[in-house]
Amino acid sequence: MSSLFLKPFIVSCSTTSLVRLTEILLQIKPQLNALKSAMTNFRGEMASQSVDLDENKPSQTDLARLNSYKNEIKLTRQLRDNEMFLKKNLTEKILITWKELKDLRIKQNYRNTEYKLIIKKQNVNKSKEEKKVERELKEEFDEIISEKKEIYDQEMVEYSQKYRMWKYQKNRKQGALERQEKRQNNKETVNHDLTALVQEKEQEEKDIEILNEPDHPEPAKPQEINEEQIFESLQKHYNECRKAPGDPILYFELVEEPAMITSTHECLDHKIKVYLTSTSLKSNRHTILKNTFNAVLFYRNQILVEKIFLSVQKSDLGVRS
Repeated sequence: MSSLFLKPFIVSCSTTSLVRLTEILLQIKPQLNALKSAMTNFRGEMASQSVDLDENKPSQTDLARLNSYKNEIKLTRQLRDNEMFLKKNLTEKILITWKELKDLRIKQNYRNTEYKLIIKKQNVNKSKEEKKVERELKEEFDEIISEKKEIYDQEMVEYSQKYRMWKYQKNRKQGALERQEKRQNNKETVNHDLTALVQEKEQEEKDIEILNEPDHPEPAKPQEINEEQIFESLQKHYNECRKAPGDPILYFELVEEPAMITSTHECLDHKIKVYLTSTSLKSNRHTILKNTFNAVLFYRNQILVEKIFLSVQKSDLGVRS
């Protein structure tokens, strides 16, 4: 019984939360549009300033402000998607919980309830919603690719510097090692040139220092951008947090109305007896039996009838169940 009384409370809390989520989304959308518009205008200002000052690169201040716009847009998008995901899941939860409640009422032989869930549907234009989602998806995809390309270019510059240092050290050590091996092979050869001996001794000391230097790790090349994988991941994210284009927008209202309590003995399942005259049976037996059965089900409303047995005996005047 506790579950029967708890589920309306769950539906009530969910409908309240759904209204609050809808209000939050209505506030987020204009904020996101305002940020996009501000960033577009700022890009135009940066372009005009670079032309006036004959500068190829924007200043660090302008870049910091542009990155600030990008981060705010990204965070606002994440907030919007989180709220849309919660709204979608909450809508599904309300429908599932209410269905479970109806099934439970039938199972426990309840005929009436003081709670009523009003569901209002707002039909939408499927084509317009598909174009809107496609536009937003492309816009966000282009921004992600642009950001990843900037990161990739920066990583490639760092990789090139580290690779040159690694290659330079590797070549130096290889040369020092070859000279050391050559000295070992020519160890028995006597050189009478004093200047050459001094130079050789200095070179040997330098080679020892080179060989004792800690090795630079070979840098890993940055991974190239997989645009197809990024698009599929973003599209999957959109499908998870948004309703399907064309699906109606649902509004819920849980109404509490005073209901008359049905007494327990009226809710019990009784066997039903139906009597028909033999004349009626002879005239149109099948039609009467069919109508009687339908009338019994209509009369009993949602109360489950285990079985109705209709048997006709020649000696009886009617039909018994």
